[in-house]
Amino acid sequence: MEFPTLSDTARPSEPLPTTVLGGVEVSVAAVLGAARLTVREILAMRPGSVIRLDRLAAQSVDLRVNNVTVAGGEIIVVDDQYAVRLTSIGSDRERQLDRREQSGEDAQDASTED
Repeated sequence: MEFPTLSDTARPSEPLPTTVLGGVEVSVAAVLGAARLTVREILAMRPGSVIRLDRLAAQSVDLRVNNVTVAGGEIIVVDDQYAVRLTSIGSDRERQLDRREQSGEDAQDASTED
């Protein structure tokens, strides 16, 4: 069976208008922190158990869209419900670089931390 040869001369692609995808729903989550536990530790949990997370109280939460970090923010309460006030927009790496630039740290130091 032979297939026709595809050419690169197909019509140029145009950006998809935002109206096409504007109504698509995505999953959004505010991630406060994480912890690694053994199954034994999980099985031993009772009401009142405390799980220490990997973030300091002053650190921002991650706002994730379809499990991809897109922003950082702080937890607030609006009409008796939790909400997130965005404090930075971009990936973890972009936000880390922004914080370093604002604090005057050398950008070269930031690039060596991967």
